[in-house]
Amino acid sequence: QARETGLPFPAFGFPSEEARQGAVRETARGPVKVPGLGGLNVREANSVAVVNLEDPAAPRVEAFIPTGLPVGGAVAGGSSPSGIVAAADRVYVSNAHNDSITVIDAKTNQVAGEIPLRIPGLENLRGILPIGLALDPQSGRLLAAEAGINAVGVIDTRQMRVLGHLPVGWFPTRVVLDRGSVYVSNAKGHGVGPNADRAGNPIQTETFLS
Repeated sequence: QARETGLPFPAFGFPSEEARQGAVRETARGPVKVPGLGGLNVREANSVAVVNLEDPAAPRVEAFIPTGLPVGGAVAGGSSPSGIVAAADRVYVSNAHNDSITVIDAKTNQVAGEIPLRIPGLENLRGILPIGLALDPQSGRLLAAEAGINAVGVIDTRQMRVLGHLPVGWFPTRVVLDRGSVYVSNAKGHGVGPNADRAGNPIQTETFLS
């Protein structure tokens, strides 16, 4: 029955007017209306949802906060918010496709600033791919797992600037601070190379920074 009522191919390309408005497609059982996804920059897209949990039995969404750059013009894709960490009065969000960190005022739910992540001499290129975040509240330093360049970015949140990039393993995705040490998870292994040895055994990969 699924073969007769389902679509064997995507209902529409993206971006397109059909993707925004929806489309009607024929199946063996008749036409099927496929709902649209809305505009490229609808409030739910590429944003952080603020959920009120004062009543755990009835959580409610209070706001959507767009992060990074809106789609359009020279920006072909979404910001892809990928990591988030909250402090007393600030929320930091990593935008994987924009190579940036969005700073949100936790009291007003407004964007307070953007911190670009760039490599000196390669400022016009993208691909740093920040994902996981960790914050040291004492020093005010934010650590970002930069999967695209196999490094951890060190960011001074008080001066809103990048201090440097620390080399780690292959495709780091998460970073954690614990009692003065930094732990980084590397999704694709240790350094450049396969995840297994010649016998097919997985390679144990951990990177420790202190």
